[in-house]
Amino acid sequence: MENNSTNNSQIKLAVYNFEERLKIFHIGILVRGKEFHFGVKQGVHVCPQKNNGKKFFVLINRLIPRKMAFLRYVDIFINDIQLSTSLSMDQILNIKTNLEKYRFGPNTYNLFNNNCIDFAYNFICCISSNGELLNKNNLPNEIRQPWITEPVRAFNKKYY
Repeated sequence: MENNSTNNSQIKLAVYNFEERLKIFHIGILVRGKEFHFGVKQGVHVCPQKNNGKKFFVLINRLIPRKMAFLRYVDIFINDIQLSTSLSMDQILNIKTNLEKYRFGPNTYNLFNNNCIDFAYNFICCISSNGELLNKNNLPNEIRQPWITEPVRAFNKKYY
């Protein structure tokens, strides 16, 4: 029972294939047996593990449908300790609601400035037991911004 409880409190990345050849993924967060995702029109979405085996659908330029299949779960380690939470599901859902209210609501998705990776990073900072902001350089590659977004982010920081 203890092992199951420990597994349930672990925080993992849920990685879905957007364009594997270009190393572009959609990511969510798995915690307490639920996945939390941030998407284009719905804001933050909570679903069962691996989305019950269903593929996610996204619209590219609001026209072209694309399916994203589940790829893998990725463990997150900080200083050789797996990231976990001591929060209950009710507390986690409250954090999700607050993040939706202030930054990740419906229709706030922006590929370059407010995407699933931004949500995942903010969410794990809020729910992780260590209570510290995490150094992005120590996190798995999947939670780093795709190469395609970096020039736009740099431009926006400099001029806006």
